Amino acid sequence: MDAIGVCHNSPVSAHRCHCPAKVNLNLAILGRDSATGMHFIDSVIAKISLYDDLFLDFAPAPGIAVTFESNEPFSGKLDISPQDNTLTRAYGVLCDAVGTILPGMSVHIIKRIPIGSGLGGGSSDAAGLFRLLRNLARSDSIESKRFQPIASLSDADWATLAAQVGADVPAFMIDGPVRVQRFGDEIEPITLRGLEAYVCTLHFPGIELSTAEMYGKVVEYSASNHTEAFLAQWRKSGPHVAFALARNDFTPIARDACPGIRAILDGLGGEGYIMLAVSGSGSTVFGILPCGKYAQGRIPRYAFLT
Repeated sequence: MDAIGVCHNSPVSAHRCHCPAKVNLNLAILGRDSATGMHFIDSVIAKISLYDDLFLDFAPAPGIAVTFESNEPFSGKLDISPQDNTLTRAYGVLCDAVGTILPGMSVHIIKRIPIGSGLGGGSSDAAGLFRLLRNLARSDSIESKRFQPIASLSDADWATLAAQVGADVPAFMIDGPVRVQRFGDEIEPITLRGLEAYVCTLHFPGIELSTAEMYGKVVEYSASNHTEAFLAQWRKSGPHVAFALARNDFTPIARDACPGIRAILDGLGGEGYIMLAVSGSGSTVFGILPCGKYAQGRIPRYAFLT
């Protein structure tokens, strides 16, 4: 995720990083905090080899300018405000943290991760900017002098700032699979041995789902923590058995809320997937297959980043 360098074929001569999508291999909704209204969750997140590309260049005036363009496989409408998005919020959070306006920068995002899809594109973009700036500030390059105010921030500081930008952003500050608990603010790197032997396919119904609205449709909580059971089964019997037991509590909610999701789930049910679920709160449905096994129609397959 920290691929840094000058990309001569980029829209600008810029530093570049990949911002991967994620899927929730298991997600349990365990209750709701009466004081804040936030939901307690326990989820396993894995990043996959579908990326947005982020290009960073520096500008003479303070502030941040963000532009977007879409690219395959996502070629939908980009309804993102250039003034209010996860990247402008990340820049503002950093400035507030160090008490000064940081040097000006322009950021260009090539979007491949659909918006409102449950794949974490906006969060991954913000984390990609944070990681790129953190690495530049800590490097011996000429650019490091531009970011002296943030050079002393610790990894814990960066995680705290990431959480201020968005709930999923801290999960993208860490390579590989993570376990996300409580309100999404407790992040733990985990090892999922054997995950590299599987791939996933993505099926986007062409509709955005609001996470807040989907949480509003939750009427009951898991009686037990099936994410803990999922991980215990993985450790005991391996991924194939664990995937057969995996679930996302949002899948039936999203199925009822979106006929397109229902059609995808029903249509894929006989194609040999060992797991079918929505990612996050939807709307993307993902399916798990062993490497070497192809879904009908040779749908693109994405590797897990371990």
